[in-house]
Order: sequence, then C-alpha cells, then structure tokens
Amino acid sequence: MEIYVDDEAKLTLHGLVQHYIKLSELEKNRKLNDLLDALDFNQVVIFVKSVNRAAELNKLLVECNFPSICIHSGMSQEERLTRYKGFKEGHKRILVATDLVGRGIDIERVNIVINYDMPDSADTYLHRVGRAGRFGTKGLAITFVSSASDSDVLNQCRLKRLQWLSFDISIILMRKVKMKASWCIEGTIYLGAIKKD
Repeated sequence: MEIYVDDEAKLTLHGLVQHYIKLSELEKNRKLNDLLDALDFNQVVIFVKSVNRAAELNKLLVECNFPSICIHSGMSQEERLTRYKGFKEGHKRILVATDLVGRGIDIERVNIVINYDMPDSADTYLHRVGRAGRFGTKGLAITFVSSASDSDVLNQCRLKRLQWLSFDISIILMRKVKMKASWCIEGTIYLGAIKKD
C-alpha cells in the first residue's frame, strides 16, 4: 500500500517510500494520531529532537492507548537496553526516540519511521529513515515540516537524493559500458544536474 500525503511530497529511495507533510507545530499531535490510526504497521519509530519531547510525546501516546515506549539519553544505559530489548521483541509497537537510536539499531519489524521533528542535517535524516525497510523489506518514512529551517533540511535531502541518483547511475554506467574514466566523470556530472521531482 502506498499513501500519498501530498502529491509533490513523494521521494523514493531503494525500498523506501518517503513523504513529508507541511503543517504547524500545533497540528503535529493530531496528525500523528490520525496517521497511527490509519496506517497498518508492524512497528514504528517516531523521532523527536529532545529528551523532553520524547517523554512528553510518549506520555501522550500512552494516554491515547497507543502501545508506546520511549528511549532517550536521560535514561540509564541499563534502562535504555531493557526498553530496546522489549521493543525489539515486539512487546511495544511504537518507539519514541531521540537521535540516540538513529544509527545502528536493526529491528526487523520496523516498517515505518516518522520524523515528528525534522533532524538538523540530511545525513541524520538518512540515518533515521534508514531504520525502516531493512532486511530487504519495504519501508515508509513520513516527515513533519513545520518551519523554514525544516524546509532547508528537506532541500538538503533532495540535493543528497540527486547525488545518490548520480552515484547509482555512474556505477551502472561504469559496469555496463566500458568507457574511459573521463567519460564516466562527465556522465556523472551531467546526470547529477538532472532534477526529477
């Protein structure tokens, strides 16, 4: 199932469908609630920008009867590991987290990532959304965009996407066509200038 949140918002990478939603800060909770009610998911990771927001959003989700747990740097290592293990074993279906778990966690059942708060960089965005659709499965990433700085990071992500597309195509060219290195470099530059939205 593919959900179009906004026709202009669709970004695709291998095995991962990405959408963004432009909304105000005050609309985030309602939109998150609507998405969690509407989407079929195995497990979801929701990323926020601070320890406080992780705790408060988790509290709100639990009050709304969502099976949620949070992990953040304000907890002891032992508590974080216990919660991580419980989530990985499927005891909870929703994990609210800071960037602490943005890298290096591999949980097979996570098929949706929601960026409740936009990360500070395109690289962090990539690591966050990379939590969904692992192990050869399809994933969905939804990002809330609520400020000018959020839009700036989104534009950085689009530029990165063009670089990734250019790199993928140049590798294919080098493998399929035996050309001089200069041709490949020129092809990469040319292909990197193509913008497909």
